[in-house]
Amino acid sequence: MDNWKQLNTVRLILASAVAVSHANYIFLLPLGYVAGFPVVQMIAKVAVLLFFVLSGFIIGRSLQFRRDGLLRFLARRSLRIFPPLVTSFAVVALLSAVLDLMLIDRSARPEAGLMTNAFEYNHRQFFGALVTFGLRGELASPANPALWSLTLELQCYLAIGLIAQLFVTTSAMLRMGTLFALALVTLRIFYGASHFWPYYSAFFAGSFMSLWINRLPKFLPSLSVDFSYSLFIMHFPIMLAFFFVFYTPTFPSTLTAILIGALASAVSVVVALASARWVESLRRLLPPISPKEIRTPDRSRSRGI
Repeated sequence: MDNWKQLNTVRLILASAVAVSHANYIFLLPLGYVAGFPVVQMIAKVAVLLFFVLSGFIIGRSLQFRRDGLLRFLARRSLRIFPPLVTSFAVVALLSAVLDLMLIDRSARPEAGLMTNAFEYNHRQFFGALVTFGLRGELASPANPALWSLTLELQCYLAIGLIAQLFVTTSAMLRMGTLFALALVTLRIFYGASHFWPYYSAFFAGSFMSLWINRLPKFLPSLSVDFSYSLFIMHFPIMLAFFFVFYTPTFPSTLTAILIGALASAVSVVVALASARWVESLRRLLPPISPKEIRTPDRSRSRGI
């Protein structure tokens, strides 16, 4: 039995925690329910940190088994994360157009208090971040601020791919070029976004853990469809669109707000499931690697858990 697939369930739990936090922010905070917000916000931050640990662990484990080089690694990562990301951008653009057709003002609502998001986005920043793997531009926008963590993850993928390349290249010139590129990426990470160091550290801590953990006990059921990633990147703009539609011209009662939040969450799950089933499957377009490109990690290092 493949116990590694249960990590997808862990990711779904973490994505759900972030989505619940954002639902509280979007639907209840404007009604004045601010007392519990710091606690909910802290839970979301911890969930994102654990996301980075888990992502680093999974990527580190993958790199132990595959020695197909930086470009192939980045191609796999691109086919895994770019199609849903572009789909999430399309969802934002579509919802923005719908709000405009309904003549709903998409600017931030001053009466919403701490909930300050407008339904705005910047396509140049978004696609600039995609093309440069997060080194330029920004995936996040007021309409989908949750994507800030994906920008950081792209940078981590680039850095760990370069590190792995150092162990597979046999050319001294290529190794020097890789070291130079790694130095530039490192400078960009720690001087361009040094306040995010806990998340970078969490990713590489997870990567280091993958060197020592080679077995997992069965502790959670596996998902038939892994929609955790799509849920994470899709839920915020859907919830925010519901806010602009149903909180105009006046705010609803608390009970109605909870029902609106539940409906928005259900729609987010449906959209995420559709994305996982039909969009994320595009990663299968990449041809499988040959047996020569697969290696078995040294099991003598295994500590098990």
